[in-house]
Amino acid sequence: MTVYADILFLVDASMDLVALWLCARLLHRSVRTVRVCASACFGGAGSVAALFLPSYGLWTLALGLVLSAGMTAIAFGFAHGRSFLTTWIALWGTGALIGGVMTMLMRLGEPGD
Repeated sequence: MTVYADILFLVDASMDLVALWLCARLLHRSVRTVRVCASACFGGAGSVAALFLPSYGLWTLALGLVLSAGMTAIAFGFAHGRSFLTTWIALWGTGALIGGVMTMLMRLGEPGD
């Protein structure tokens, strides 16, 4: 299977951007565009880096935790009224929501069983 790193980066960074924006809206947080874009690029670069790691469950989970924590810190920082953990969990939730919606949209055109 051929994976194009540039396409993977663009798709993942754009989905991360949507997740970060949605997370900020859900938590009623104002964020700077530059920080959100930098955070999304960090997540996209992490996805490309994941291509070179073994695809074991623990590595994947650890990378996901590190990437989402880094994205949360870059986009939202640490010094706000809401805790870092709450924002981190909200980012995981918005990412899961977006992933579910994209999966549903992708399956709309598939024939039934």
